[in-house]
Amino acid sequence: MKKSIYLCLALFLFLHCEPKQEKIEKYTEDGVKVIANHLEPYKIKGKPSVLHLDQEFTIDTENEDIIKTGLTNIDYFNVDSEGSIYCLNEKCLENFVLKFDRHGNFLTAFGRKGQGPGELQMPVLPIITSQDEVVLMDQGRRELFFFNKDGTFIKSILQDSYTMAMHPLENGNYLIVKVVYDPEDDYIMQYPFSLYSSDFKEIKELDRLRFPNYRKGRKQKAINLGFLWSVTKNNFYFGNEEKGYEVRVYDLEGNMVRKIKKEYRKVRIPEEYIKEHSEGMSELWKQRTYFPEYFPPFQCAFTDDRERLFIITNEKGNNPGEYMSDIFNPEGIFIARTSLSGVINTPAQIFLPPLAKKDLLYCVQEKDSGYQELAVYRMKWE
Repeated sequence: MKKSIYLCLALFLFLHCEPKQEKIEKYTEDGVKVIANHLEPYKIKGKPSVLHLDQEFTIDTENEDIIKTGLTNIDYFNVDSEGSIYCLNEKCLENFVLKFDRHGNFLTAFGRKGQGPGELQMPVLPIITSQDEVVLMDQGRRELFFFNKDGTFIKSILQDSYTMAMHPLENGNYLIVKVVYDPEDDYIMQYPFSLYSSDFKEIKELDRLRFPNYRKGRKQKAINLGFLWSVTKNNFYFGNEEKGYEVRVYDLEGNMVRKIKKEYRKVRIPEEYIKEHSEGMSELWKQRTYFPEYFPPFQCAFTDDRERLFIITNEKGNNPGEYMSDIFNPEGIFIARTSLSGVINTPAQIFLPPLAKKDLLYCVQEKDSGYQELAVYRMKWE
């Protein structure tokens, strides 16, 4: 009897003295599940929450052998299922796309500059399909170009003059970004992100990036707007600073499946930043723009092939050129923070975020010399 009492007492103490897991806040809003995350990551029992990065190699545009390949700048990049890396150089002399193997060795170049079949003028945002086709939207020719992985031209799809980008989806549909210019609207320039069918009929608008109309006395922000988007084989992710730190997740049919919300620390825009970015501004542009008090809650985002979502904030990271990244699991739960480099603003004013595939992280970094390098890291979770 006495042993039974001691056993029950020990069990009681064990259950009540064990550190309690913080309860994850979830609720429903307009029929959609919402995950409400706080400032600190959740600790989920049995799940890793610390990310370590070990550098494996770089593709360095300052290296003489790399320069000889024709890669003098990395404006965009992507990676296929075999780990081959495709770098796009907008200032190419002959070919826009340069392909490297999974160890960083040069393989081939393709996407010749020109106006003939399979030739390009202003390609952006290379996409790799599940069949390892390389897809490029040419903003000069307003066509979507398809190449196989050795660079052989497959086909092109002509688009209208308002199409800025197209992303083919696993189900045959497309995510298409168009530009809308209306000098009479409160927003002079808008970029709707919409889902289109395989025969290019609009199904649904998912989000919209908007710029206030200075002609109506509405000043534009003199900083990059907080807008993020990412596409996986299963989902779309959209975040717009107009809604705060909130990411809306849609399936490929355009149905909203969840909202991810998070508390965040506001980052004040320092005076030295304003001074630096005001230099060179024309008086007219200064009249049309303003610097807000705070940066947006995020810069950009990317996902890995396990549907983990990485959101790069405006909080300074551990080292120069790095920013803190919030990491969410596939359910939208905030599980980790880490300091990441490689947030590059391209000439087209599009953020070039890192990319993660098969436990490797790829990011473009600017060296002290001013040259770029594509660094590849092994991701280790514990």
